[in-house]
Amino acid sequence: MGKTGAMRHFKMMLHAGRRFGYRDERGVSVSVFVMAVIAALIIACGLAVDGAAASSARRRAEAAAAQLARVGQDAATGQRLLAQDANTDAAAAAGIAAINAARGNYPNISVALTYEGGQLRVSTTQIVPTTLLQLIGISTITVHGSAIAEVARLP
Repeated sequence: MGKTGAMRHFKMMLHAGRRFGYRDERGVSVSVFVMAVIAALIIACGLAVDGAAASSARRRAEAAAAQLARVGQDAATGQRLLAQDANTDAAAAAGIAAINAARGNYPNISVALTYEGGQLRVSTTQIVPTTLLQLIGISTITVHGSAIAEVARLP
């Protein structure tokens, strides 16, 4: 085979390889690296965006718990002062009733109340939907808030 015959044979083999699915694999490792970097960037952006939303919701849950505890404490104190009653249970009942009436101001936040030992404990929970973290299977983030109000004893 001469020089032109060898070149023709090389070109035929090159075209035959492409025709049967044989390819040069030099760019594959770069593609895998780029895909890994893109995935890491999406996760980082998801943590930033959805983390900020969760932090904001956590602040709202804490503020709601504190505000509801203040409502309960104000109602309990008012009940005790009006009735001049040393019974903290009756005052706490008034506080809990006031909190239940005020919880409608927080439609997306669930509220749990407990009264024990002269303290009204308000716990709030909010479920925050995610945007970017849904791409990796995290659809919601749950945040909590709590506050305690002391039902004061009359002297």
